[in-house]
Amino acid sequence: MQRARLYIIFIVILGMISIHSAEALEFERTGVQGPRRLDFEGHVGGSPVDSLQAGANQGQGVQEKGSRMAFTLQYRPRSEYRNGYKKPMSDSLTPAFITNQRSRIGLTYSTSHFRSRVSFQDVRTWGESRIKRDISTFLLHEAWFEWYLSSSFSVKVGRQVLKYDEQRLLAACNWNNVGSTHDMALLQYEKPDYHLHLGMAYNNDRNKLSESYYDFASSYYKALQFFSASRQFSDQLEVSLLEIADGHQQPTGSGLYWRLTTGINVDYHSDNDRLKLMGKSYWQGGQNQHGRQIRAYFWALKASYALGDFRVIAGMDYFSGDNQLDTTDQTINAFNNLYGSGHGYYGSMDYFTTIDQHTNGGGLRDIHLGLSYTFNPGLSARITYHHFALTGKVRDPTYQGPEPRALDASLGSEIDFSLKYHFSDEFSLKAGYSAMVAIDNLCAIKGGDPNQPANWGFVMLQFNPQIFINSFIQKNSQ
Repeated sequence: MQRARLYIIFIVILGMISIHSAEALEFERTGVQGPRRLDFEGHVGGSPVDSLQAGANQGQGVQEKGSRMAFTLQYRPRSEYRNGYKKPMSDSLTPAFITNQRSRIGLTYSTSHFRSRVSFQDVRTWGESRIKRDISTFLLHEAWFEWYLSSSFSVKVGRQVLKYDEQRLLAACNWNNVGSTHDMALLQYEKPDYHLHLGMAYNNDRNKLSESYYDFASSYYKALQFFSASRQFSDQLEVSLLEIADGHQQPTGSGLYWRLTTGINVDYHSDNDRLKLMGKSYWQGGQNQHGRQIRAYFWALKASYALGDFRVIAGMDYFSGDNQLDTTDQTINAFNNLYGSGHGYYGSMDYFTTIDQHTNGGGLRDIHLGLSYTFNPGLSARITYHHFALTGKVRDPTYQGPEPRALDASLGSEIDFSLKYHFSDEFSLKAGYSAMVAIDNLCAIKGGDPNQPANWGFVMLQFNPQIFINSFIQKNSQ
């Protein structure tokens, strides 16, 4: 399977290069680049979630015979009241009130043939470092370089953000204060109605002279390959494919356990955007990081309909799960959502972000209903109801009978309310409140007391000043 995958990747690279050769002469003559789906955060594919994109339209793209520079900052403090956030509380615990702050600084430079970005961030909890005590938390977030080989073909190398297909499997993880970036090489072929992307990464835990065991093998990939293709068939219909192969270090030797995840996404919206439909389906196979065989799947359906300033949303997400009562079956049937985002999709209280781990391998069915209202272009509100249930069979740890018994499928319900207000392109506020009605089954998996109330609230400010966007126009030597 691995040899066939490498052969397909080789053919794709040859195809990209051949297409590039046909376009390179025209690109050299005009210096004009085709449409790009990139912003200053380096996001590719899909819409950005980080409002550092404010002003990106002014800073991206190609300037003929010139270059362009953009310097951006971000201040994002978020205060949270946590009473049963991520897991149920017990009567011996006291709810927490914390404030986390993310501060970013970034510089993007682009010309007609090149583009690069470097950004740094500091992430801290208010009070974690004492006054007059220096604790270093300043880290590299992005550092990449992109070379435009033609009007449509580019190569991007370095530490970068990956965002594809609603960010279910590859995400920026923007709600997380640290975020998510990958060290890799990315080939991109872009046209107005379709794109082809091929990404490749190979990791080591330190600078070494010969291969040795990868220390992060249990939690992070040693190698990653992914291929994304999308086609806009009309103004209303877009179909995309995503294939991800991630390899984990074997305990002995230099071999890898390869996990393959592949699927299709379909998005449709009516001419006036009143009706929106989305569907996706993924299959997962290969081996997990411990060498066990995988046979799992995931699908999701969502529909929304606008009634004036209201929009009604309904959908279901379904992750396959294991049957723990069948001790003879060693196959993994619990779908892993890889390096995607869980916040907001499966409830705002983050009970289920890494699906297989947070359900003890039991899978997840999330039926959700929502209603949003737009007061004006800068102010909107949304309320969403989630009902969670297991899709597999998780052994009941409290049952002492002669034969094992499975937990009931139902896990509980969550209600999320959020409010967004944009004071300007640079400054916004978001606030929310959520409540989880947990039952015994959920507490059997995650711990805590089902009789304790579980609620969570937050207020987040986001300020993205654009310090300057300057153009350096080269004078015509003629």
